[in-house]
Amino acid sequence: MSKRKASKYKIDRRLGENIWGRPKSSVNRRSYGPGQHGQRRKSKVSDFGIQLRAKQKLKGYYGDVTEKQFKATYQEASRMKGDTGQNLIGLLEQRLDMVVYRAKFAPTIFSARQIVSHGHIRVNEEKMSKSLGNFFLIKDVLKSFDPEVLRFFMLKAHYRSPINYSDAQLEEARSGLARLYTALSQASKAVAITLDPNNPWSKRFADAMNDDFNTPEAIAVLFDLASEVNRAQGEEKQLLANTLKALGASLNFLQRDPTAFLQAGSKDQDGLSPSQIEEQIEARVAAKQSKDFAKADLIRKTLLEQGIVLEDKPGGLTEWRRA
Repeated sequence: MSKRKASKYKIDRRLGENIWGRPKSSVNRRSYGPGQHGQRRKSKVSDFGIQLRAKQKLKGYYGDVTEKQFKATYQEASRMKGDTGQNLIGLLEQRLDMVVYRAKFAPTIFSARQIVSHGHIRVNEEKMSKSLGNFFLIKDVLKSFDPEVLRFFMLKAHYRSPINYSDAQLEEARSGLARLYTALSQASKAVAITLDPNNPWSKRFADAMNDDFNTPEAIAVLFDLASEVNRAQGEEKQLLANTLKALGASLNFLQRDPTAFLQAGSKDQDGLSPSQIEEQIEARVAAKQSKDFAKADLIRKTLLEQGIVLEDKPGGLTEWRRA
């Protein structure tokens, strides 16, 4: 990791621009160069100078990328198809520190680089490093897992603790999120209500978040609440489900239709299509109507082996979700 040799405000003044969008940048008050002659120093900049300044801005914006790193990234961008400039920006945006920063897990690009360099993000219990080849791209992860699952996975770990990435951990996060959505599906139509600060669930959740942004403890509160939703009946079930949805909104998840999430499963999951599942459900209903319960049980068992869980509801309605 490169070390910034000049203070941020001096870099801003030298380049004449608020590189990192800081509210206290000196350029916000004085857009001219430093020194007593700064306002009169308006010499014509050559084409090379314009290009050099643009490169310095780009290197600074992405957290003081070293010249060696920038050169390697540019060479890789030039070998790719398409516009080299756009390819360069795309590769810089894919750097792990930028992913951490864009996901708002760090307030600045510099604190994001600190998270990465200190080994807070690990892959299979090893520090993530491009030199080790154990890094991953977000676009590749999203081919297999829903973005909400990835967010839930990140929030399960305290921001001060290392995050160990693996497909098994993401699958565990998907199962945990599915458990919460399953509780929401128990209510007729859960809606995010205005939370009462005196509500015991709201108070437990707020206490956890106020305790140094303790998201693991806050999520544990959601799991406890989900268990209560599953046990409750009538209006109490609906009220608890609404509270669960409202608390989930604080962390920006549990806001989708539960059925849509539960039936989606993993993106790379090779299994039955929704139409094929509905055909099997219809065949099971027909078997039950003809009192062929052995066949109905066999259909349920076969679907379960293929990762499809059937849930019989009052009125003869059968709902399904992916395990």
